[in-house]
Amino acid sequence: MDVPKKWQKILYKKHNYADNYFDKDAFLEGLRKNENVHLYTYLEVFTGMKTFMVQCDTIILYYVAYYLILSESVPKILLFSMNVCIPAIWLIWLKKTNIYSRSDIYESLKNLFVCCLIAYGGSPIIKTLATEIDTDTIYVSSALIFTLSLLFHDFGLSVPMVNTNFSTSLCLAASVFLISRLQNTSDSYYMLVLSYGLFNTFPKLRNVINDNVCSLLSVSVVTASLISTFLLQHYLPLFMFYIFCHACILRVVPRLFIKAQEWKETIHGPWDEATVRTN
Repeated sequence: MDVPKKWQKILYKKHNYADNYFDKDAFLEGLRKNENVHLYTYLEVFTGMKTFMVQCDTIILYYVAYYLILSESVPKILLFSMNVCIPAIWLIWLKKTNIYSRSDIYESLKNLFVCCLIAYGGSPIIKTLATEIDTDTIYVSSALIFTLSLLFHDFGLSVPMVNTNFSTSLCLAASVFLISRLQNTSDSYYMLVLSYGLFNTFPKLRNVINDNVCSLLSVSVVTASLISTFLLQHYLPLFMFYIFCHACILRVVPRLFIKAQEWKETIHGPWDEATVRTN
């Protein structure tokens, strides 16, 4: 009696098995788990969440500036100073660290000057774009658009979903909604330039700091302190909620993420696309 030979995964050899036969043991022998998994450290996760929190604080800071202008409780010279200081700090940093060449800095200055001229000429028109929309709808729409911009924002990760230009455009669109509720054209211009500085210039400066200094502590402290001071003086419940969100995002979320990595499992096997192995 002929003993049937064990099935082999060889195409050029004739077997006494059906064409669609596959040995279960041979199938599981090729099973591999977590072959190319990158496990993040706590410091990497904490740095990423801190970058995310800084961007959220930037959006909240814009709302605070909007409220102060709307209530006429801030001098216009302060707004002008903010509009000048943010690009100035960015350019000084780039010059001191030699990250950008002189021509790159000149190009940035030219783009900034052109944007300021466009904002100055277009602010009377932009101010009237959403005047017919209900105020509550304006606030809800701006909050939703700002939240959507976080999905496409560049937090220093190279992923296909990141689209810096689209994220900046969403932030500027949300700013236009809020600007339509201001009383005069000069306030609209200051807020428009401020939105360009916070959502276009500042993220570039933040990423440069993150890449070269590996620390966002100073930026985080400044933005969080400004917002905390305002909320503590005006709305104590919002201040407590703001501190609670920071504690959760910066302390709880990284620990949960590190814990969840233990459950991560990716499998590879004969079903994967064939690749050429080089020894």
